[in-house]
Amino acid sequence: MNTSATVPATGPITIQSGLCINGASLPGSVPGVAISDWDLMFDAVRTRLTRTVGERPGEQPVAPQLPASLVQAVVLDCVRALDQLHTALAQERSQRPTS
Repeated sequence: MNTSATVPATGPITIQSGLCINGASLPGSVPGVAISDWDLMFDAVRTRLTRTVGERPGEQPVAPQLPASLVQAVVLDCVRALDQLHTALAQERSQRPTS
């Protein structure tokens, strides 16, 4: 699958395949995250966080100075996306035979 992500400084992260990281449920089955999209979603979350707070302590972020409430919203959005990925991983693990 050839997908790409649009990662704005604020607002939802949209992945071309139709996934959207914005706190809403992803379309499709629960959890609705294809294995082929996991790396893309992890990269999108990492990009979103570094654009919000910068690469290193003391460095200016790519995004202009955001109010604390918006930074909190971005971080919580990323937490929800990581929760979705964790759920997808747990579901994938449960479908594989154990040794």
